Amino acid sequence: MNQTAFFRKVVYLGLIALLLLPLYWLSQPSTAATAERPGSPGGALAQKREEFKLGQASLGKIDPAGETIRLATLGMRGIAANILWAKADEYKMKEDWTNLSATLEQIAYLQPNYIGVWQFQSWNLAYNVSYEFDDYRDRYAWVIKGIEFLQKGIEYNANEPRLLSAVGWFTAHKIGRSDEHVQFRRLFREDDDFHRRQKIQQRDNWLFGKAYFLEAQRAVELGSSMPASSSPVFYSRPAVAESNDAEALEGDHREALDAAAAALTPGSQTAGQFEKRVADIHKHYRLAIPAAWENSAAEWRKLGDRDFPTDGSLPYRLNDRDVFARDLAAAQADLEKLAPGARERIREAKIAKLPADRRQALDMPPQDRDEAQDALASLAEGDTQVSYDEVARQASAGNRAAADAAAARAAQLQDLLNEVMRGRENVNFEAWLVRCRVELSDDARQARRWLHEGSMDFYVLADLPAARRALETSFQHWRRILDQQPELIVDPTSFAMLDGIHVYEAVLKQMDEPFPKKFILQDMIDAEARMR
Repeated sequence: MNQTAFFRKVVYLGLIALLLLPLYWLSQPSTAATAERPGSPGGALAQKREEFKLGQASLGKIDPAGETIRLATLGMRGIAANILWAKADEYKMKEDWTNLSATLEQIAYLQPNYIGVWQFQSWNLAYNVSYEFDDYRDRYAWVIKGIEFLQKGIEYNANEPRLLSAVGWFTAHKIGRSDEHVQFRRLFREDDDFHRRQKIQQRDNWLFGKAYFLEAQRAVELGSSMPASSSPVFYSRPAVAESNDAEALEGDHREALDAAAAALTPGSQTAGQFEKRVADIHKHYRLAIPAAWENSAAEWRKLGDRDFPTDGSLPYRLNDRDVFARDLAAAQADLEKLAPGARERIREAKIAKLPADRRQALDMPPQDRDEAQDALASLAEGDTQVSYDEVARQASAGNRAAADAAAARAAQLQDLLNEVMRGRENVNFEAWLVRCRVELSDDARQARRWLHEGSMDFYVLADLPAARRALETSFQHWRRILDQQPELIVDPTSFAMLDGIHVYEAVLKQMDEPFPKKFILQDMIDAEARMR
């Protein structure tokens, strides 16, 4: 019995020794080449890690402290991480910001390649924690902490589009769209610690965000995966950031003028110095704003020419709307020739089968329907849709093959056109193109010029009649723009004309004259009031 047990142990030890050979072959680490000996690609596992970029060195930064902490957990890293996440929530509830920051650092050490750590906790810092403070400077500081937390995550996860895109979103939208965006943008420009060597003229939050959006796109094109990275929304972010920057420059212009006026205290500077300062401000923004809209238009044109995949074999471009619409109309006309009158007959037969209430709602003019009748009419429209295949089946035997081909072509073009229209709508493509075109028009340039002249006459020269004339001339140019593009009236808040209207009100008040009852831009004032 003892001999049998001994023999079995010897066999087990022999098998273990044999297993060490394939394990050594599989797990042998790679080595770098030196002057004394050539490098080695390592075993099969090392080669697979290199091929699929799974090693920490391929993913990003290797942190000795993080590696030490992970080893110290003795295989219980998940338990430790859960405890730290609970601690982070506790410190947040207690408003213990020092311990919260320290806990987030420890979580990052434990889970450096778990993207959710960086996404969730950066959002927590920039949006939730910052909200707890009353002073906008403290709020800004925590927004920056959130951004820097993401940037640290990028060090550990190089070319990770989700983190790159998140940095772009935080710097662009959190700083540029917050209630305190005026103060945030100014603090962002003045933040030497964050920007380090970057020149102050280049410290614009929208353009900073745009750079990260472009990096996220580059990472996707290099092979990194990201949900919805093939959608127009993902690729529209640089263009949107550029357009928002152009809009923000209008606010910067107003802020610079206000700051110059606020600095004009007795003895601080002469009237000539103040006049030169204001003239320099006007000159800078008169060049900067059109240049920003030029860049914006270029980005939207680039987006319109980008190929986007579909479920079918053909890609589509946002600029292909008119091409697809034309080709679809031609395919529909071909199908109609091969099966004349078939679509109307099929639809009339479907209408005849509708329930009485749906048929009645469908026959009623849209403006006369109530909410319930609108719902019934919508259902009726869906029930009476006629597919291209249904039309093709009504063609004669001699035309059936050609009708099937025309129906297939029309269905394919319809799907592509639907994709184009959906993509354009999702990114507000048409509205931004119109906006860029308007802002670069001669009327817009003249309107800005006379607005600047009027502001100069009012703030610097105190020439009220001249200010009034200049502003009224500016309004005439804006009126021509709005008559040509009435859809711009829907959202007037981003246009410089509103600033001009406010200056005009101040001019009339000092002249003891009432605001005109039939004001040339009254529709813009009404639209602004509706948005409040």
